[in-house]
Amino acid sequence: HLEGQGLAKVPNEVYSSNQKQPVTELWLQQNALTVLGPRAAELAALELLYVNDNPAFDWDGEAASTDLEETAAQWTRLQELNLSKTSIQRLPSSAAMWTDLRQLYLCDLPQLSGESLALLPPFPRLRVLMIHNCPLVEGIAESWSSMVELKQGEGFTNSTHSECTLPVSSQHAAANHSAKSRSLSHLPSTQVSLCSNPNLCALPSGMGAWAQCEKLFLNDNPSLRTLPDSLGGMRSLQKLYVNSCRLTEIPGSLAELLELEELYAAQNEITSLPPLPPSLNKLHVPHNNLTSLPSKLPLGLEILHCGNNAISSVEVGLLSALVEIKFVHFNGNQLSVFPFEDIDACIDAAQGKPGGGLRVVDLADNPLTELDEMRARVEALASRLEKPWAFNGSEGGGG
Repeated sequence: HLEGQGLAKVPNEVYSSNQKQPVTELWLQQNALTVLGPRAAELAALELLYVNDNPAFDWDGEAASTDLEETAAQWTRLQELNLSKTSIQRLPSSAAMWTDLRQLYLCDLPQLSGESLALLPPFPRLRVLMIHNCPLVEGIAESWSSMVELKQGEGFTNSTHSECTLPVSSQHAAANHSAKSRSLSHLPSTQVSLCSNPNLCALPSGMGAWAQCEKLFLNDNPSLRTLPDSLGGMRSLQKLYVNSCRLTEIPGSLAELLELEELYAAQNEITSLPPLPPSLNKLHVPHNNLTSLPSKLPLGLEILHCGNNAISSVEVGLLSALVEIKFVHFNGNQLSVFPFEDIDACIDAAQGKPGGGLRVVDLADNPLTELDEMRARVEALASRLEKPWAFNGSEGGGG
């Protein structure tokens, strides 16, 4: 553990210690490193390497590119690598030797270009891929799409940017072409996080081949307007987070995600929702342009947050079928009436359940009418809720 010590180079003691007992974990984050140095290839037993938060660090530095390739080729046991907040432009071509890599973190990398991410070595055991705030990433979707068209079994492994081969030299061209042919058909990661990339405008059309991905985080990508229809092929997906993008719709193939439990798509431009998978228990879509909800909602839904949309009506019976519902938010819509009988039914269905029942119903900032009658109904319901209601408003003004 050598983090936060102001180091300008890796101490010689690391290598002398390595000769006595192989170093398996090297924590070098938050220093002043620019390179690892010529002896880094001696650390052949490395399983964990953290060099994040070294702003001037670059793989190549003053060393020749061939030195980088030879060094990286020795790290065949590497399982966890964090290169965030450095000045790297690429991953070495010999990163294909890291067949045991489980976690890869590439965040806040201003020099990491879309061209450098055109190739990604097959990391067959990768579990976590995190790529955040790489401002030069924009043309990556085209390179992914071309790789996705490869034959089944010629697999690839990742998602946005993972291998970075920026200035591909002629001596490595053949090897890089071979790596490309093995690329993006299968994504063994269980978590892919591609957030806060301001120029990321599209995802690979073949992302449905990422069948083992369980969590997909795409938040804060302001240039992202669509999700590919192949999304439905991600059959293991449990969590999908696409907050603060510019999506206008969710593909209809969403209904094919039979393991999906959470959909968070707040602050987009979505006008309607497709049929939802029956496994969904959290639907969080505030601050969109929704005018209505699907005719059926998943029966196990626990959270329904549709605040700050343009929904003008809620069909009677839509909510009464939600036997697990706990939070209902319709604040900031265009509702003039609300099916309170559905709330009664929800409370009845929750009687005696260990986890409790309905706790919150939020109807603030709606043009509700007949408020006197509505207030009486709310007061009758308040004592039955897990959490009492607060109700106020004036005729036509909301409550």
